Amino acid sequence: MNLRTRTGMALLFLLAISSCAKSPVISVSPEKLEFGILSPGEIVEDTLWIKNLGTGVLETTIRSGCDCIEFESNPPDTILPGDSAALAIVYYAPDSAQEDRKSILISTNDKQNKILKVELTANIRKRRLARSDSTITAMPIYIQNEKLKPVAQKVIEDFFKRAPQELGLKTVSPIEVAKHIAADHQYRKRPIEDIMRKWALMDSIRWIIACQISQKSDSSIRFSCVLVDGFWEFPIPIIFSATQDNASDEFISHLKDVFANIDKYRRDAMMQGMQKKWAYQRSRIIGKALPKMQMVDVVKKDTLTGDSVADKVLLMHFFSIDCEHCEEEIEWLTKLINSHPENLVVWGVSVDMGEMESVAEFAKRKNLPYPIVLPTEKSHRRFTRIYGGATPQTIVVAPDGKVVDFFVGFNKALISRLEAMLNKLTKNK
Repeated sequence: MNLRTRTGMALLFLLAISSCAKSPVISVSPEKLEFGILSPGEIVEDTLWIKNLGTGVLETTIRSGCDCIEFESNPPDTILPGDSAALAIVYYAPDSAQEDRKSILISTNDKQNKILKVELTANIRKRRLARSDSTITAMPIYIQNEKLKPVAQKVIEDFFKRAPQELGLKTVSPIEVAKHIAADHQYRKRPIEDIMRKWALMDSIRWIIACQISQKSDSSIRFSCVLVDGFWEFPIPIIFSATQDNASDEFISHLKDVFANIDKYRRDAMMQGMQKKWAYQRSRIIGKALPKMQMVDVVKKDTLTGDSVADKVLLMHFFSIDCEHCEEEIEWLTKLINSHPENLVVWGVSVDMGEMESVAEFAKRKNLPYPIVLPTEKSHRRFTRIYGGATPQTIVVAPDGKVVDFFVGFNKALISRLEAMLNKLTKNK
């Protein structure tokens, strides 16, 4: 064997040793998912970060230990050295009070961590609020200027003195509920009104009022408050101005007006709240993959999934069989699908869960050129996270599976916008 051959073999041997020496090292953050106290049926979202600290390619197989944990997207199969991957998870709390412990299992080619378990813990606690409760509390007022601190303190002190007699409600200290709100896993991740309402239900407080005050250019004080009802989804906004001398009187006066005209304030709050809710949900879904789903064709009884519409534009029309405005959109959709026969798929998604026979009868009577579907129980659970609670609603999904738009309602302006978008998407196909 000549020198050149021996040298070549030595180099190959060294390369082989170097290759074998490369090994992956997995790191998961956080190491545990501690969700604290949750209400029955609460939905919690979080993210696991999986990083490869080693020098070799990390191979992973990730699975949840129960149906109550879902992955928003497909878990990563491989992670290159120095790279990391985000795994968005959703946890659906059980409907009964209990200490819940579940796990996410990660199998890897890391020799030191062949099987890694990420534990999830939650304390599911019963809601304590009863319809007969007539309790109210006021959170400490948020101030934008330290000079307003005396005013804020006086308003709160006067509230607790006067509310029992003038509002006819029992006042309770805000200390415990404030601690619970601040410690909530979803604090700063979800609208604060949602967290307040959760803890109103959990801590037997019917009403929670929270305010912030600021000084206007004319030296008067602007109050921006929300009144949260433990049994009502939408918070009631209360906005007014007052002088420093009459701030307490104005505060109590506006609360008295709200409770004296509660039905009107609730209607107004619902209109504002629905708009805010739709905007929030829209921001969460636009540009992201549509949740994994299974739909049942109510006529053919076929099961439809995202794979059923791969590489096509999907338009999902959420409707109710007794929605008058939805009838108009159904007529428009029938014309639309005939003009885009090859690369547009339309699903009429009924929100009438548990009424399979009625929905099937509706679909047969209409004889529509597209399937009318009902989500399976599991898929319905997923869609509650994006569905705005009213009909009609329309979700448009691009051929790559990502949501490109989310409409609420039906009018000429939306029709024009939808048609322009669909024409662009189908032409790109």
